[in-house]
Amino acid sequence: MAMQTDTKLNLSAGLLSVAVALVLVIAKLWALGQTGSLAIAATLADSAMDLMMSLGGLAAIAYAAKPADDDHNFGHTSAEDLAALGQALFILISAAVIATAAVLRLLDDTV
Repeated sequence: MAMQTDTKLNLSAGLLSVAVALVLVIAKLWALGQTGSLAIAATLADSAMDLMMSLGGLAAIAYAAKPADDDHNFGHTSAEDLAALGQALFILISAAVIATAAVLRLLDDTV
């Protein structure tokens, strides 16, 4: 019974995360259309990435909720761990790209 409750809570949290990200993307799309602001475009890109990560997390949560079968004797819960690892790698790569761009800009003498 507790396992079902945990699964429902996890799915609810995943759905809420996707819903919030989707609302933000829609609001920022509207704001970008109204203003044409580059700052809003940048934050829209960030929110769109958040939406993609939330959708990936929700897919992993849904897959992890599947019961054990012949191929997965202990269930499918490792899907959540793999999704978290993927998200962490994505954040790490993004940070490295941003840091590299910042250092290159600092070293650029033309500015």
